[in-house]
Amino acid sequence: MFDYILEIVKPQLIVFTGLYFAVLLAMIADLFAGYRKAKKDGFLRSSKGLRRTVKKIAEYYNLMFVVSIIDCVYMTAVFQGNFSLPQMPICTFLATIFLCIIELKSIYEKKSEKERADMETVAKFIAKIAKDKDTKQVIELISEVVDGK
Repeated sequence: MFDYILEIVKPQLIVFTGLYFAVLLAMIADLFAGYRKAKKDGFLRSSKGLRRTVKKIAEYYNLMFVVSIIDCVYMTAVFQGNFSLPQMPICTFLATIFLCIIELKSIYEKKSEKERADMETVAKFIAKIAKDKDTKQVIELISEVVDGK
């Protein structure tokens, strides 16, 4: 019985494995591209960037897992109902394409664009502080951030 079930789902398992592996390869390519850019520009390569990569892997695979469950439900319904629809993980295919495009954009994104996004975040932070505090406190807070306190 188990062999019969395995024989039926084996092609889908192979496809799922390939899709998950494709996302992993895209993330590894982005990690190496980021490392090379940081080394070329003389930036410190620290564990902070690696932690962001680990967080990204968790987020990406959470998405992949959820869409894979949707695909499994869909494929089970198609199999049980003897419909003529293809038993392919369509949602997982789409999620894989989406995530790989994000990684491709990240690889070719210029450092200045990433820095601009960081500067916008800092500007919003300073504007928020300026609304809530008086000038002297704002200067002290900025000084503490710059000094790393």
